[in-house]
Amino acid sequence: MPKKPLSFLTTLICRCALICFFCIALAHAQTTIHVPADQPTIQAAINAAQPGDTVLVAPGTYVENINFQGKAITVASSGGPSVTTIDGGGLDSVVKFTSGEGNGSVLKGFTIAHGNSEFNAGGIQINSSAPIIDGNVITNNQTCDSGAGLQIAFSSAIVRNNTISNNFRAGCTGGVGGGGISIRGAAGAQILNNVITGNSMPGTADGGGISLFAAGTPTISGNTISGNLASGNGGGIAMVNQSDANIFNNIIYGNSGDQGGGIYFLVPSGARGPFLVNNTVVNNTAASGSAVFADGFDSTSQLVNNIFFSDTGSPVACGNGFGNTNGILPIFSFNDAFSPAALGFSGFCSNLNGIEDAISVDPQFVNAAANDFHLLATSPVIDAGNNSAPNLPQKDFDGNPRIAFGNATTCSSAVDIGAYEFMLATAPAATLSPAALDFGDITVGTSSNPQTVTYTATQGCVSRPAISVSGDFHETDTCTSVLGTGASCTIQITFSPTVTGSRTGTLSVNANQNGTSATASLSGSGLNPAIATVSPTVVSFGNQAVGSESQAQTVTVTNTGTTALHVNSLVMAGSPTLFILSSNCVGAPVAPGGSCSIQLVFEPQALGTVSATLAIGSDAANGPVSVSISGTGVQPAIVSVTPSSVNFGTQAVGTQSPVQIITVTNAGGLTLHVASLTINGDSDFSVVGNNCVGIAVAPGVGCFIQVAFAPRSAGSGLATLLINSDAGNNPFGLSFTGTGVDYAVSVPASLTVRSGNRVQTSLTVSAVGGSFSNSVSLSCSGLPSGATCSFSPASVVPGAGSASSSLSINTQKSGGIKTPVGTYTITVNGASGSSVRSAPVTLTVTK
Repeated sequence: MPKKPLSFLTTLICRCALICFFCIALAHAQTTIHVPADQPTIQAAINAAQPGDTVLVAPGTYVENINFQGKAITVASSGGPSVTTIDGGGLDSVVKFTSGEGNGSVLKGFTIAHGNSEFNAGGIQINSSAPIIDGNVITNNQTCDSGAGLQIAFSSAIVRNNTISNNFRAGCTGGVGGGGISIRGAAGAQILNNVITGNSMPGTADGGGISLFAAGTPTISGNTISGNLASGNGGGIAMVNQSDANIFNNIIYGNSGDQGGGIYFLVPSGARGPFLVNNTVVNNTAASGSAVFADGFDSTSQLVNNIFFSDTGSPVACGNGFGNTNGILPIFSFNDAFSPAALGFSGFCSNLNGIEDAISVDPQFVNAAANDFHLLATSPVIDAGNNSAPNLPQKDFDGNPRIAFGNATTCSSAVDIGAYEFMLATAPAATLSPAALDFGDITVGTSSNPQTVTYTATQGCVSRPAISVSGDFHETDTCTSVLGTGASCTIQITFSPTVTGSRTGTLSVNANQNGTSATASLSGSGLNPAIATVSPTVVSFGNQAVGSESQAQTVTVTNTGTTALHVNSLVMAGSPTLFILSSNCVGAPVAPGGSCSIQLVFEPQALGTVSATLAIGSDAANGPVSVSISGTGVQPAIVSVTPSSVNFGTQAVGTQSPVQIITVTNAGGLTLHVASLTINGDSDFSVVGNNCVGIAVAPGVGCFIQVAFAPRSAGSGLATLLINSDAGNNPFGLSFTGTGVDYAVSVPASLTVRSGNRVQTSLTVSAVGGSFSNSVSLSCSGLPSGATCSFSPASVVPGAGSASSSLSINTQKSGGIKTPVGTYTITVNGASGSSVRSAPVTLTVTK
């Protein structure tokens, strides 16, 4: 059968298997080669090794000279340098890194001994490479040139945690020196935490411990450099020509040289000169400058925070090489240059004695005779350094923080002078008081009054603490600096509950890296807040007459929450014509479910609409509430009448005139309300009807009043009708006039007639009060028996003045009756309608 193509899954499995194969192959390449189990010699193992491999060497002495051949591998002992030695046999450098190795090439855990080279290092030769040399003992190696222990040329090698001892030069003179280490050629080598001791460089060479020649900017830090010998200068360290080393945190003691028993530098052409920071240089030996001899430098070289101490002579000296006669000195600051036998500074820098930042005091070592250069608690160089020193190390020689508190009371944060930072014996401690706060009941959405917690340093120096609170609690504090023993700061805590019910939290105060901490418990309870509800929320005064005050309108504020409401302000913003008349809200708490009121009034001063907002401030959870208020200033109601006055003319007394109609019109801008109608004056005038009183008369609308005149006597009448209303021109009056007209009947006072005869006389009807135009009918009454009377004419109209009629009284016998003789009073009557005017007449009847 023909073969079927591989499925996708099959292909994937095959590819995965291939990848795994290469992974296994790669893992296999990074192997550990054991010496002598896998390879008989260290060099054989190096030859067989691939990048990343480890050559692990069993304890023993291996007489050979090895070369890393540029490989990034680790060559290490399994038992350490005390039991594992690479012995160079006096034939060549014991170890070479000369093929461009980098930091991936590591030599660790060997004793490197008995190397010998004419021009290279006896122990380890490093050229243009940057390996790591870690944890080795490099001892008893010899060179004829420089760098008996290590020679580092144009290299950024890292040399750390090694003991470099008893290496020496023999058979030659001159050269750049370096009994323990020689660094030359600008690069960035790092010499860290090594013990460099007992090395020697005889034959007029410099640098018994370390020699730097045109070395660029190497770092020399954390090393103990002691007991080294230079026949030339710089028993501990010598620097010449462009050697701008960073020399930090080193202990340099018991070294000897011609100039600069501890450190010597002659660097006239360096970029900046060396930086010497926080070194302790003690009891070295030299003809000049037992601690430091500085020569051929400029003002960019800096020596800061160092202890330069000598039992016998001036510890610091400056030469005059390379033009130093001009007084160009390096920067010396915050150094302690002290000798009980001499001034601190000598030579061309002797003028530094006594300046403020060049102190000269006994540093008070714990035990200098036993090479213990830690500081006593009473040392004057504690906290006396400069925190701004260039490249100030973060740790001291012991690995403690570089800046530590040296006095439990002052707690200065200044660096100490020297390689060691004094550490207080007692750990810092602090307390919080009180340890618990209870804020009680606080309304949700509000904050309590602050309560105070005191943070007190009970011993040591307590750093500025990190303060935090949890829960619904907040803090402000005065804890802004270090606290010495007995000092304190305060922390203000407030409680701002976000929900109802019990609330808890914790105040945490943490200071210092060693864990000084304290806590306080926090508690409180959140209450439902007061809720302000306002009714109504909109108040409209509508139209209000300009210049008049409206009726008050009431706004009610009700507390619908569960805690007391406190109204603290009433602010009216807008028109001043809308204002608060009175209120019982401010100043007294409003209980849950209770209310208070605000009386509002509108008094417009001009035409037009105005508005305002009443803001009611309180401690309610819903914040300020407000009421919108408006009103319109308008003209008031105005009474206008037609006609403006009424004249009824003449009217017969006792009769009523025809009704006159007065039209009242509202000529203003507000509704007119007529309260009453009043007539002042002659009561013969009266209102007989109206539709004005008791109704609302809209602007532009009218009503009517009916009036009449009914004179009860003759003569002119006058009265005023007062229309009483809420109009702006109230009361409004209009006048009534009219004349009452009457008549009178005039007859002789007496008449005499014989019985059975007739007597005739004239009578006059006179108009009274004007021109009487009504007809007057005449009659008589009271006649004696048998007598009759007649008038001619029987009806008269007085006209403008008077009218006459003839009165005839007949006493003739009539029907057999004859008027008896006697004196009689009869009455002559004139009747006009229902009005009757009479005149008496004495009638005498004779025989």
